[in-house]
Amino acid sequence: MTVLCSVPNRRCCSRTCAVVGELSRMGHPVFGRLVPGITDHDIGNTTDSHFRSLIPEGLLAKEEELRKKTRVIANAVKDWLARAKNCPLRVALADFGAKEFYPNHTNTFCTMLIDVLIHFFKQIGQLFLSLPPDRPGLQHVLSLSRHFFPKLTVLDIYFRERGHQPALYDNVQAWQNSPIFMSPALRRIRVYYPQSLDAYSLPVAWGHLTHLSLEHITDSEGFNKAIKILRSCHSNLISFHFSGSAHSILHSVDLFDAGVSVGHFVLPFLKTLSFDLPARLRPAPAVQGAKSVFEQFDFPALECLHYFWFPQSYLEEREATSVAFYRIIQRWGQSLKRLETTPQSFSAGDIRFYLRECPDLQEFVLGWSGQLCPTTTVIGPESNDTFLEFLGSTDKDGHFLLPKFQIFENINQNRYTDNAILNFIRAKQTAGPGLKKLRKISLKMYRSQQEAMAEALRSFIEDDCGVELEYSEKVTDICQWLQYPPIPDITSPDHHLPVLCSSYPSEKSTTSFIHHN
Repeated sequence: MTVLCSVPNRRCCSRTCAVVGELSRMGHPVFGRLVPGITDHDIGNTTDSHFRSLIPEGLLAKEEELRKKTRVIANAVKDWLARAKNCPLRVALADFGAKEFYPNHTNTFCTMLIDVLIHFFKQIGQLFLSLPPDRPGLQHVLSLSRHFFPKLTVLDIYFRERGHQPALYDNVQAWQNSPIFMSPALRRIRVYYPQSLDAYSLPVAWGHLTHLSLEHITDSEGFNKAIKILRSCHSNLISFHFSGSAHSILHSVDLFDAGVSVGHFVLPFLKTLSFDLPARLRPAPAVQGAKSVFEQFDFPALECLHYFWFPQSYLEEREATSVAFYRIIQRWGQSLKRLETTPQSFSAGDIRFYLRECPDLQEFVLGWSGQLCPTTTVIGPESNDTFLEFLGSTDKDGHFLLPKFQIFENINQNRYTDNAILNFIRAKQTAGPGLKKLRKISLKMYRSQQEAMAEALRSFIEDDCGVELEYSEKVTDICQWLQYPPIPDITSPDHHLPVLCSSYPSEKSTTSFIHHN
């Protein structure tokens, strides 16, 4: 069991974090002890400035010693939280280990710490839960579902259901009508839900949310409800992400009502839309429904689009995916700054047509999809080469087609030919303003390719040291291979474009983990 509690630095100055619990098992009963130099007396009497963390170490101990240590830690945490007063707390409860590695005394340790947290539930501002329903201590964690958290702004619930036993179903259902969803301050929600949890029926004020993520959609009903939730989010939503299970099959997508006009549901502030669905659409009616599902919405401020649909080898699915994607690009491409997609979203000859609709595009990520769809025929090296040529090309009037382009990442399994890479390097070295803003390009290259082109690559980096070029058998930085100084990380949190992710960024804080292996 991992239990973490922290206080954002912005509000607490010298207070860094409260570590709430730790145990690790190394074949024997164990207990946590303090970092070297801090004694048991210190943890109960320390000041905020040097109450830092507990480090997991496996040590032999008698059960009575374990109980004593547990009480010391729990009391110290309680004292520290009391000193934190009204500062908002960030709490994470996670459990990733195998059930057989959870002895009873570990369970007792965790429940004591949860008791401490419940005592301070009014201070909790961010809550992250990742718990399968068959773990020791789950019933104690469920007690959190009975509380109303007045300061809760971020809620992340990750349910990992195992089997369909009634007891497991009841554990998940305990959250269905929980007052935890009713916080007036709640603005960010991520729910990874099994079929037993009906996200659409959760008592959430959807219209107040700014960030929403619904993940692991397993069937048509879940997909339809996710879109209904999007309809309910109204004007405040900034980011929306939903994804499916790798094995989900959508038999029907029936959300486009004949009486709803195109663009009927307007989300004026939505900047990030993530559509990640590794699913099959069968039969044909589902394909037609998917093609029109987004036509009922309008996202006039959309800047970041993540469109990952992994159709199988069925021709009708590939056609539907391509058509649906192109409709999205046609409608909202003018405002896009970042685009993430897969080769299956378009055919080789269409790449130019898609990107011509995105004059302000700065970042393009071609996603890797081979593992999820081994039967899919993806675009070949010649298609990738076409895109490289397109990066530096001009229209009939001599204007560069992507004048603001800065970053291209290819994390697909396809490779580029030698000539395409060399031509791109030459084009970048001699280009006018069309490629002058390019800062990073990540390419798939065989080791034999990068060795054969070492001099050209070296010249490329010497002439444009602001550009990061990667080859990727093991995604190694080409600058490191050529023994050049590392290039500053432009994907840092200070980067100005939104980066899609399935979790939410938190306020900057110093956190220390207590982990039970």
